[in-house]
Amino acid sequence: MHKAQRLGWDQTSPEWLEDRIRAAIPHVADAEEFIAYLEADGIPVKARRGPSGDLLGYAVGRPGDLNSQGEQIFHPGKKIAPDLTLPKIKARLESAVPEEHPTARRNC
Repeated sequence: MHKAQRLGWDQTSPEWLEDRIRAAIPHVADAEEFIAYLEADGIPVKARRGPSGDLLGYAVGRPGDLNSQGEQIFHPGKKIAPDLTLPKIKARLESAVPEEHPTARRNC
């Protein structure tokens, strides 16, 4: 909280990231699209993959949230909110229909 105040942010990094993650979920169809959506929104993403290349987990960072060495600080989904782990997001996506992103253009 002190860091957010020092940087002039209204929210801590986990709060800010939670808002962006929750906003992304309705607009994607699967976990890979979820990661791509966050990256396209300018959010640094560190994807954790198994030997097969399957997505196993993720961590996200708030742009400008750096440690004392100037490196991006990443927060795993489960630390941001208990329902934002990759398995829980995947389960939610399997039972939902994605919404069109408000800036998407339709081909007519």
